[in-house]
Amino acid sequence: MFSWHKISKKPLIIAHRGSSATAPENTMAAFKKAIEDKAQAIEVDVRLTRDNEVVVIHDSRLERTTNGRGKIADFYLKDLQTLDNGSWFHPKYSGEKILTLSQIFKITNNKMGINIEIKPLDKRQDIIVEKCVALTQCCRMQKRVLISSFQHSLIKKIKSLDPTIMTGIIYSPVIHFGKKPATLASKYNADAFVISKNYLRENMVIDAHENNLAVLVYTVEDYHDLERMIKFKVDGVMTNTPRNINRILEAR
Repeated sequence: MFSWHKISKKPLIIAHRGSSATAPENTMAAFKKAIEDKAQAIEVDVRLTRDNEVVVIHDSRLERTTNGRGKIADFYLKDLQTLDNGSWFHPKYSGEKILTLSQIFKITNNKMGINIEIKPLDKRQDIIVEKCVALTQCCRMQKRVLISSFQHSLIKKIKSLDPTIMTGIIYSPVIHFGKKPATLASKYNADAFVISKNYLRENMVIDAHENNLAVLVYTVEDYHDLERMIKFKVDGVMTNTPRNINRILEAR
């Protein structure tokens, strides 16, 4: 069984919003494709509905990836799930719907790990944290879930609610420039350091590993970037194309 506490294969291949280069991001189709593409984990983005349900969608608004208009936070779940969440990518995906976090847990069916990124919120931060933790506990997913966020205070809250859930802080070059991974992680009691490939430096990985932090990098898509990540000995790479990354690794 997969466990974030013990990553057996490095670098771990994490499907970014599912196999989002070949299916609409954060949809059933993208996550099923990620399983077919032999990703070891998936990354999903979560937000709150008006009725405080946790849904899987990246943007705060509906326009880019659905046929709806407006803010996610202004809609009830039942209304969001009537929207078309796939035809923006290709007409054949017109039946895709906005998913709940509970549905994601069922899709993976113990096949893979899940990295849940909580998107920053102006309000109701405590509610989404409590909901994510409660759902993880209810489905007994503590070993298979890693919760991350740019909003680091949320990560500290998760650890206070359930210390067994792995957490990750996401690096922002504007806010965290010059700060060591271990310094940031210790402040918020995090287990992993998540960073863009564009800002990662080898000394960051060394600092993280010396302090028992996993290093996860986004978004790695080609041979050059992957070779650099392997050289740095990162623990996981997020990619829109897990099948291609697997092929590169197998060919090495």
